[in-house]
Amino acid sequence: MRSSLALVRPEGLSIEVILKNWDDQPRKTCWSKFTYNGEDYVLKLTHPDVIKAYLPKAEGTYPLEDVYICVSLTEPFSGDGNCHKLVAAVFSEQESR
Repeated sequence: MRSSLALVRPEGLSIEVILKNWDDQPRKTCWSKFTYNGEDYVLKLTHPDVIKAYLPKAEGTYPLEDVYICVSLTEPFSGDGNCHKLVAAVFSEQESR
């Protein structure tokens, strides 16, 4: 592996706000859904500003256009020993100008 971070321009990025049970407690979470290089992805979203903006919204899917994302790998997870991909940041086309 060459890097644990990648800046990519996904196709069809949307933020999905869902209600999941964690430790028997219902909790809203944000996930990212997109296509990159012909592959579909659903990755946990960890960008604090984006989570802050979308978490109060109703459960649903919210499309975003003209964005780049930073995909990161986690440290090995104690549950399975694997590193997992996540979306660490979302940058709009307008922010880069």
